[in-house]
Amino acid sequence: MSNADPERSVLRTLSGEWTERYGSLFVFTLLVGLGFVFWYEVDKVDDDAWHETALAILRNFSSIVVGLAAINFIIVEVSGMLSRQFDRWLSARQRRQGRDQVIDLLVRQGVVVDRDALRDWANRAIEAEERGEDFNEPAPLGKQSVGSK
Repeated sequence: MSNADPERSVLRTLSGEWTERYGSLFVFTLLVGLGFVFWYEVDKVDDDAWHETALAILRNFSSIVVGLAAINFIIVEVSGMLSRQFDRWLSARQRRQGRDQVIDLLVRQGVVVDRDALRDWANRAIEAEERGEDFNEPAPLGKQSVGSK
């Protein structure tokens, strides 16, 4: 019984996630695809009986479902991947802009003498943070940066 409970919770979570991501897109594309198949088969009818047209539509149904499921999976996953990549790029860009604004402010206030040294230090700090490493190097502020150069 305890083995079934985790499975049920995983299936419940997975089904909610899949329903949210894929459900509405799949239903919409399925209806559009079936509409095209219905239109194609009805337009193709010469003297066929209605049951032959219905059978032709049902024959095409399985290939439509499988094809649309694959297409929807690709659309959702690729768009999600592109969205995550864009978010990373945007946050890195905003961090760089924020960093540059802070550096400019510190230079104007006279706290920082060497802008390039502070920018390099900030880049090393960001790279260490992205790698998950500790960064304990002191910032080149004030007269320390003049003496180090």
